[in-house]
Amino acid sequence: MQVMSLEEAVESIAELDPSIINDAKQAKVECRKDTALSPNESAAIYLYTMPTPFYAALNGILRSENSQAAQS
Repeated sequence: MQVMSLEEAVESIAELDPSIINDAKQAKVECRKDTALSPNESAAIYLYTMPTPFYAALNGILRSENSQAAQS
């Protein structure tokens, strides 16, 4: 399985929340760079913890009984 960049990952869900593209760019700039994580990994964690509408929507999908929505 090939690892994709954060930008590639959010492109596939941008139709759910178009602001995710800008949030991902902001996360790449503001995430910690002094870790053992790759820049994409660090930015993904930063993005997930940002208090945005996307965070609430993603958590809702992940916690829903119909978890198939997260796989599409």
